[in-house]
Order: sequence, then structure tokens, then C-alpha cells
Amino acid sequence: AQAADQRAGVLHLRNLWGEAEECELFVHWSMHTTAPPVASLLNRTLAGEEGYEQIWRTTVWYQSGAPEENVVVDFGPFSEDALAGRKLPYIHAAIIRAALVEGDGGPSAIPQEEIISQSLPLVAMLRELSDDTGAESLFGAGDGEIPAPPPPPAANSSRLPYFKTKLDIRPVVDQTVHTAASLSQGPFKRLRLHPKLGVYETY
Repeated sequence: AQAADQRAGVLHLRNLWGEAEECELFVHWSMHTTAPPVASLLNRTLAGEEGYEQIWRTTVWYQSGAPEENVVVDFGPFSEDALAGRKLPYIHAAIIRAALVEGDGGPSAIPQEEIISQSLPLVAMLRELSDDTGAESLFGAGDGEIPAPPPPPAANSSRLPYFKTKLDIRPVVDQTVHTAASLSQGPFKRLRLHPKLGVYETY
């Protein structure tokens, strides 16, 4: 049946990674919108020279039910442009299978599709909240009464930078074999595909 599918041009793509993979997680921050190249991921000094500061590196497992890792980090200082929201700092997370990181070939031996990375702005530009937004009177509502919701920010209020205080890095553990039809639906559209290799990248 598989040979018949190949002759008919039916696309079947599997997850690049298996059900359980030991990986290295790299987390950097920078004023760049894109993640550091692999050479900078593996060389903290080089990353610093290119404007990326490594704030966390640890070994994690890509598998269903893997234990969570938690860390509190402090970094900065930020420029006036960043604090004012004119230029946003970014967090970059990258995961690579440990066997490739520990290999003798160096960065050039790690295929690009093996580097699973995402970049997110550390700041959200939100409309300014008034001082009493979310405040409730302890005496204004009687028993069983639901207090009125706070008014939404005014549509003409200015947007201010709010720094995020918590970020979750959660790879999607999924071994579904996808076809062209399933890849055109919902969140599967985000997957990076490698038809010649018969795989899609972990997300």
C-alpha cells in the first residue's frame, strides 16, 4: 500500500523526532527578532559578541509526560528604547537533540531541520489601564450579587509596554503521520515540512 501511495503521489510525513529524545534546551534574550544561529547556540562567547545573552541551558526530554523544569532568571538592563516600547527585546528558545550537540562534527554537522526554535517578544503593547481597573468595593455588592465588570480601556488610550513575567516552553509531543489533507487544517499549518526527507519538524 505504501508503494502504491508513493506512485500515486500521496504525501505522508512523520515527526522528525521519535517518541523519546534527550535534548539540550538553549534560551537567550536579545534585541534581535530572530534566533541565534547554531554556532552561537553552542558557543556562549560567540553568542554574546553577536548580541545574544544566554540565560538558561539545560537537558530536557522530549516525550509525553516529561517532568517540568522551572527556573527564575534576571537579565537586562534594557535600553530606553526597550523600556518605552520603541524596540522590543526577544526571548529565543531552541531545542536540539543531545546526540547532535555532543557530536564531533561541530555546528556544521547539525542539519537546520534538527534545530527547533521559536522567538517571542518579551513585551506586549497594551492599552493603558486606569488606576481603578479591576478594583471592587467590598461593600457595593450584597449577598449573591455579582459585582459589575470593570470598564474596558478606552479605545483612544495609548499603548504602553508591559513586560511578561512568565514564559512556558512546551514542545508538542505528537507522532501523527500527516498527509497533505491534514496539514492544511488548523494548527498543523504551522509545521515546517521536509517532503524530500519524509518528515515534519517538531513544533
